[in-house]
Amino acid sequence: MGESFWKRLNKLRRVRPALYRQARFGAVEEALQRLIADAGDADQRNNARATLSSHYQFTGNNVAALKVINEQLNEKPDDVQALIAMTEHHHYAQVDLVKAADAVERALVLAIEQALLVRQVLGVRMRIALESGKFDVAGDSLVRLVEYVPPTHSLDVAYERDFLDMIPPGSIDAALIERYSALAAVA
Repeated sequence: MGESFWKRLNKLRRVRPALYRQARFGAVEEALQRLIADAGDADQRNNARATLSSHYQFTGNNVAALKVINEQLNEKPDDVQALIAMTEHHHYAQVDLVKAADAVERALVLAIEQALLVRQVLGVRMRIALESGKFDVAGDSLVRLVEYVPPTHSLDVAYERDFLDMIPPGSIDAALIERYSALAAVA
């Protein structure tokens, strides 16, 4: 009997950097397409698709990356990770802050409902708002980050710090920034 789907996917994720160094991009894509075809359910397909969209972004094929992300969302519209991928695709690959902001708001609603990756979504929302000059949204994001206490079962990221240097002086309450900075320093 062959390796399970998860073992195959995890093995591919481990060896992918070596395959990239060898410029074996087609081999990575073929392996991921096989995994998607062999997947037993939507979660498996979407995990393989997430790696495939990442692969396409790495190789500069943003059209294919967006197609795969859309396939994820078509099969499972409540997939927070796929919505984060959509948000970041619009933010970084297409540099369309309007579409990125729309996608991050949808991701935030689902993240809160599912208690999944709320901090990560709020951090992405914060970066987009700061880049867009929407300091009211950035301030709201920071308030939510300070107040959010993830449930014990929740998968999430640690407090992120990279966006703190992006905040223009006077655009967000300094005491709020300090509270967040203190939380991030402890984590």
